[in-house]
Amino acid sequence: YYIPTDETVDTILENLLDHVTLLTTLQTTKDLSNYILPEQRKITGLNYIPILIPALEKSFVIEFDYQKFSDNQTTHRTAEPYFLKEFSGRWYLLAKENNENTVKTWGLDRISNLIVSSRHFQRDSQFIPQEQYKNTFGIYTANNLPTEDVVLSFTPKGGQYILTRPLHSSQVTLANNNNEIRIKVNLKLTNDFIMELLSLTDKMTIISPQYLKERFQNIYQQAINRMTRNIQ
Repeated sequence: YYIPTDETVDTILENLLDHVTLLTTLQTTKDLSNYILPEQRKITGLNYIPILIPALEKSFVIEFDYQKFSDNQTTHRTAEPYFLKEFSGRWYLLAKENNENTVKTWGLDRISNLIVSSRHFQRDSQFIPQEQYKNTFGIYTANNLPTEDVVLSFTPKGGQYILTRPLHSSQVTLANNNNEIRIKVNLKLTNDFIMELLSLTDKMTIISPQYLKERFQNIYQQAINRMTRNIQ
């Protein structure tokens, strides 16, 4: 073992140790149902992680079949794996396909027949996922979107959840009193972030930017129209 000097590596090791501690505790408990209530929605794609780790470490080309949510047809892919990323209970593979320059995102739960070949590839040192995902929430980077400030106000009780589990690493607290908890984040308004904000609707008010407020007002109005429409 060693003491890492890289902050990113240090964080990864801390997370791994947390998981090891949890697994050790679970293994020493005979009847888990008496003490633990697991999430009903299982984390998907975990079965391929032990196979992908050696491919990532040694830069092996991989092959797999893939099925998109929007397409019932399965296609065969050859890719250069770069990183694994977890988001909202799903695991994703970041990889380049057929020597393309663009790194694509593949859901592990939609991968089948994964094979690690013996062929090596040269990793692109210019691709740094920590930088690429620095200003995003979720799995998609959306390079075409600008990075902007978003100011949100929460109820005092609801805001406590946001303070203890920040929405983004850029989050700063602007107000914390008996009337509201107000925060600011600086990121890209990706669809993943919009969906996250929608899940917080009952305790959140958008302060800025104005166009985001108007977008949510339109979403709310459409929802009201659907709910009040007479369905035969």
